Amino acid sequence: NDMRAQRSAINEMLASGAAPTAQVAYLHYLSGYAAMQGGAIDDAITQFSSARTQGYDKPQLSLMLVDAYVRRGRQGEALKLLVETIDRQAASGQSVPAPWFDRGAALAYAQKDWALFARLQAGKLAAYNSPGDWRSAITSYIAGANPDKEVQLDLLRLQYATSAFASERDYQGYATLAS
Repeated sequence: NDMRAQRSAINEMLASGAAPTAQVAYLHYLSGYAAMQGGAIDDAITQFSSARTQGYDKPQLSLMLVDAYVRRGRQGEALKLLVETIDRQAASGQSVPAPWFDRGAALAYAQKDWALFARLQAGKLAAYNSPGDWRSAITSYIAGANPDKEVQLDLLRLQYATSAFASERDYQGYATLAS
């Protein structure tokens, strides 16, 4: 259970050149994982990047690399990698977990990339259609992107049509804008 010792042993195997070629990429992933657990974020980024370059590109690796990028303030790189991961998962016919969409939407919101924010929210809504998700997507978009009044009215109509009004405030805002 000593991550530091495990990381050291893995790095020694990689440095020796004696590791089986077929396992090198996976060992870089394991070294990156141990580095993340030990708080060595820069080394984790290096190891995860090496693993990806050498062909080990599983979603869990990408998600850990996204987390490492965020921890280092590299949100743009994190967002790009997360979107690639979501797109690959969807293209493979596998469902994309809702938290992936949420994380991507949060990063896009922080970057003020409203087109990407809308795309990620649309992906989530296509897969996980619930009134709460509709409400969250629409109210977040309106608050962040601040579209003109006509677009806001259309979005509130969509929110109403999807049964996503949650309070009197939603109805009041809709009525005020419509009048």
